[in-house]
Amino acid sequence: FKGLPQFLWMEDVLMHLESSFNLKEHVENAVRFDENPDLTGLHFFTPIFNAIINKQILQITYHGFSRPVIKMKIHPYQLRQYNNRWFLIGYNPYFEGKYPLTTLALDRMDNVQSLSGKEYRNNTIDLDDYYYDTIGLTIPVENELTIIRLRINYPLANYVLTKPFHASQKIIENSDDYIIIELNLIPNVEFENLVFEYAHYTRILEPEILRMHILERAQDIIRLNS
Repeated sequence: FKGLPQFLWMEDVLMHLESSFNLKEHVENAVRFDENPDLTGLHFFTPIFNAIINKQILQITYHGFSRPVIKMKIHPYQLRQYNNRWFLIGYNPYFEGKYPLTTLALDRMDNVQSLSGKEYRNNTIDLDDYYYDTIGLTIPVENELTIIRLRINYPLANYVLTKPFHASQKIIENSDDYIIIELNLIPNVEFENLVFEYAHYTRILEPEILRMHILERAQDIIRLNS
């Protein structure tokens, strides 16, 4: 965990242990996690973590891709990791009645400040349940569960059998050449990226709109590289 902001306190403990028990020459890195300590915005992890624990509202200066820099007030609820990036999940009063939660990437934050004298709004949403029907952290506005069926050829099928795309995955058919899986989830950009990553082994059986999205992306790649 060395170098990660959420574990900086551990480094001091380790120094004392190594000194007291003469462990320095015997300790090796037995486990390595897939982290990126050079990711922009990681220095905001600790102040955001403290704000969540102490129920403090944050003012965040944020720059989206191809969008102007904005300032927003966020009631922080959870730090969540996806695809080696950290995200803050919280409530933004600006979107009251439109979006129950706001998701902000730490690597797009320019500044984070705690605000005093403001009433903190407690979270009433079970976040694990909220994200259960999706892959990643994007919840589309339509927010509809969809039955998705994919035909996946071997050898990729072996990978999908041992590491399911989603908790809802069921095997509909298993032959010598392919498997057919069924998923029940809310399609989003993260799921499309996952399907696209393995598109050369995968045939989308349903829904038709997902197949069209993947075909459009493939055609874009062909145009860009022709």
